[in-house]
Amino acid sequence: MEHHMDISHTIHMLGDLLGKVISDLESPALFEIEERIRAEAKSRRAGDPSAAQRLQKLVSALSADEARAVASAFATYFDLVNLAEDNQRVQLLNKKLEWNYPEPIDESIGEAIAKLKARGITNEQMSTLLENLSIELVLTAHPTEARRRTVLSKIEHTAQLLQEISNKKHSKRNHDALLAALQSEISALWLTERARANLGPTLIEHFTYRGGPHSTSDDPAKYRPADEGRQWPLGDPIERLRDHLVSLGEWSEEQHKQAQEEAVELVRATGREAEKVGVLSTEAPQRRAEMFEDVYKDVPWHLAQQRDEGA
Repeated sequence: MEHHMDISHTIHMLGDLLGKVISDLESPALFEIEERIRAEAKSRRAGDPSAAQRLQKLVSALSADEARAVASAFATYFDLVNLAEDNQRVQLLNKKLEWNYPEPIDESIGEAIAKLKARGITNEQMSTLLENLSIELVLTAHPTEARRRTVLSKIEHTAQLLQEISNKKHSKRNHDALLAALQSEISALWLTERARANLGPTLIEHFTYRGGPHSTSDDPAKYRPADEGRQWPLGDPIERLRDHLVSLGEWSEEQHKQAQEEAVELVRATGREAEKVGVLSTEAPQRRAEMFEDVYKDVPWHLAQQRDEGA
């Protein structure tokens, strides 16, 4: 299925996902309070003379914890709206690039170079211009709050998923998987702020996924597509974590290679140590019944039957 979302649809989608996150991680009652405040604020802007009084009454009745959560809800919502607007600009720019191809688009560097060339500017003159070009950083006052790297990382991942949903054709299954991943990123963004408010730890339930075959005799292609791992919305999570740590300067490709080699050697050494106890090819193999021990307190009937048959 192909998805071309306008900005209104995108904002509604993100708002609905945020609403689910707030209802699940805070409470449905808190989400209802936030929605009532949002509705009264809209009525006030629309000119309802009594909306301001109702809005003040709602806000004044909030507890400290409720006020924190409502403020976080609006801050997160505006972050998501900004992402929707950025995504819309990128989509429009890409469409403009396609429409104008092979000509450069208006007000682009390509158009500027084409105009200079049409005016007779030579390569030597252009080279001299670039050599004397000065680019300076200008810092201006802006109300945007400073963000930690963890928050910026989550916002970046959310933006990547949003572009993935908007720009490509997806099956219903892949589209739903992308929405689930998007909700997961929004949940992580919400919980980051919650943790900083010292509201305690939060249990996050995630899928586990076996990246490779279960054993040398296992062929995962029999029960899942061979390229399934490459279809994950943001790529392999181990590679993502590695790249993220490298970008922060906390890790390097050399350290990663060394860690992989050490892990492989540890597994091999552990295997060799375990083999000293005995293997099936030794003269005194372990009792077959041992494979059924130290697993269940009460052995299930079907395993007990297999144990007895192999005795």
